[in-house]
Amino acid sequence: MIFTSIRNRLIFAISLFITILLISIVCGTYVYFRHVTQELIFKQEFSMITSIAKGLDDRLVTSHNALIAVSKVAPLDIVKNREITQKWLENRTGIRTIFNHGLFIFDATGTLVASSPQVAHLHGSSYSDLEFFQVSKSSSKPYISSPFRSKIDQNPVVVMTSPLLTEDGTMKGFLCGEINLLNKKGLLGDLSQVRLGSSGYLYVFGSDRTMIMHPDASRIMKKDVLPGANKLFDKALEGFEGSGKTVNSKGLHFLASFKRLQSTGWILAANYPLEEALQPMTSFRNYYLAGMIVVFLIGITVAWRLGIRITTPLTKLSSQVRALAHSNSNEYRRIENEGTGELGILSESFNSLLDAVRQREHALKESEQSYRNQFANNLTVMLLIDPTEGKIIDANAAALDFYRYDRERMLAMRITDINNLPASEVQQAMAPILRGEGKRFNFQHRLADGSLRDVEVSSSAIQFGGRTVLHSIIQDVTGRKQAEQEVALLADIGRLIGSTLNIDEVYERFAAETRKRILFDSLTVNLYNFQEKILFVAYVAGLDIDGRRQGDALVLEGSLSEAVIRARRSLRIQPSSVDEIVGQFPKLSPIFKAGLRSIMCVPLIYRDDVIGVLHFRSIKQNAYSEQDLLLAEKIGMQISGAIANAQQFNDISRTGEALEEERKRLQQALDEIRTLRGIVPICAYCKKIRDDEGYWDHVEKYVSAHTDAKFSHGICPSCFEREMKGIETSD
Repeated sequence: MIFTSIRNRLIFAISLFITILLISIVCGTYVYFRHVTQELIFKQEFSMITSIAKGLDDRLVTSHNALIAVSKVAPLDIVKNREITQKWLENRTGIRTIFNHGLFIFDATGTLVASSPQVAHLHGSSYSDLEFFQVSKSSSKPYISSPFRSKIDQNPVVVMTSPLLTEDGTMKGFLCGEINLLNKKGLLGDLSQVRLGSSGYLYVFGSDRTMIMHPDASRIMKKDVLPGANKLFDKALEGFEGSGKTVNSKGLHFLASFKRLQSTGWILAANYPLEEALQPMTSFRNYYLAGMIVVFLIGITVAWRLGIRITTPLTKLSSQVRALAHSNSNEYRRIENEGTGELGILSESFNSLLDAVRQREHALKESEQSYRNQFANNLTVMLLIDPTEGKIIDANAAALDFYRYDRERMLAMRITDINNLPASEVQQAMAPILRGEGKRFNFQHRLADGSLRDVEVSSSAIQFGGRTVLHSIIQDVTGRKQAEQEVALLADIGRLIGSTLNIDEVYERFAAETRKRILFDSLTVNLYNFQEKILFVAYVAGLDIDGRRQGDALVLEGSLSEAVIRARRSLRIQPSSVDEIVGQFPKLSPIFKAGLRSIMCVPLIYRDDVIGVLHFRSIKQNAYSEQDLLLAEKIGMQISGAIANAQQFNDISRTGEALEEERKRLQQALDEIRTLRGIVPICAYCKKIRDDEGYWDHVEKYVSAHTDAKFSHGICPSCFEREMKGIETSD
């Protein structure tokens, strides 16, 4: 019978085994890789929208903080005078770039007072019925509104508000910034252009199902996703954050991810078509199945022929295996099979193993090449780092552009060459990453020009090129940190100078806080005497300069301070030639002789009057940037009121002291006046007066004891005549 021989039985058993094995491999491999691919897409998709959501949150919070900071320096008479309010608002160029749809000031009733860019025909219109105004007025706190369509151009916008308060804390109006969500340079405009694959997309919706951003413009600001139409959408509204498969309201299958924004409660979502996402796996399945069929047919054929050619000696097979094992060539080779039966099966099994290894190596190389392409073309700064030596293995184009090195120089460096921390601390920071703990760090990195940038680094350990390396994503957060530091500095200065009316303490506290952000070698506060048209040096910190000491009086005419006072704007002087600037301002000569080379002058304006000038000076050439000048102006606006209040307090204190001295002098004079009051008992005959102790004294003695009057004795004509008659009678 056909299965009586061992050879035929083995051929049949091996054929059956190969059939079952290949079917199992095909099915198992497809199911496994489909699952792994899907989970990888979920992870990458959710990681992407988490990063985008954090960026949106950061931009929203930073924008709102900037608006709040500006509202705190608004003039006290703002809102009362529309012309002054409009002019002040148009000068807020610093935040105009943030709020691309305009800045607005409303009074406490919701009436539009000023706008930038100016929309004059809407001034005087009431907006008290809008949600952002009602919430802000009821809470008297800053607020970020829900999206709505603008009355100006019907574009979806979001409004950020900050209350404007009087000195006693009463709300007098609101400063509002409006952001066009779908402007290409706006908050969400660029997200509508993002594509996941060829047809995947991002969208944003609110907690009330309103579609805030969507590639389909007709769906924006509509609630067209009904409850139950998209189950994962409904779960996201209930608080779900993550990824999963879902069917959208149009009946399409997607791999979807959801992430809620912390600052507004909006939900950022990503939809990746399921068919497109798994297209590589479908192609892989088809090719893999065809390959397995071919391998199966070849295997059966070879197994049958090997079964027939059982005379091939085992030693030949062994020698071929030995030769293959000792071969140093990378060329792909197979064992020649001339035997039958057991030897044929063994040879073919060995060759099948080689085929599988080759296919796996090829798949691994393709996967690594795909990762390289994603790494190289990504717009985010990325580095691959050797964790043992800290050597930079690879850097994408974005990294070369950020650090300003060419590729050859960059790959010759170590991470410690650009990280500002000591090498030991950098190595210590990398240790937990190697244990599989993804970490996020805040560092300072040095660029090719020597400048330092604050960066946020997210690192994780990956397998690359057969070894473990660190994959680091670098984000430049210098601007954000500087903005946070400026806001904190202004808040600290306001808190410190607001806690005292002692002018000397005001100067010392603001100088100490200012030095943390603006470096100077000399800081001077010159106050303007309106009556005498002179300046006097009210405060000096730093270098001692002849003629610029505290208490010195300065002639205003021809001085740099005069130029600042007349122009009512700041000046930044960093001349390349000292003679040139001294020729224009001769009174700067002592300053440059003291070694100072950079000057910033900021007017101190209180209630629309220039009360003085704040001077920052440094011995360093080109020490001050435009950003330093803007910060100095904010500091000047903040301290001018405190200086004016402290001066008024000192004037009142001196007046009170003078009045107290005058009161004491008058009291002393009053105490020295001694008077006689009441009824004085006097004898009707001898005219003696009875004192408080019951003794009778002569009138002159009593009066002398109770007043400062002195007596000189004489005789009146009547008494003289009477006495003379008595003398004559006695004779």
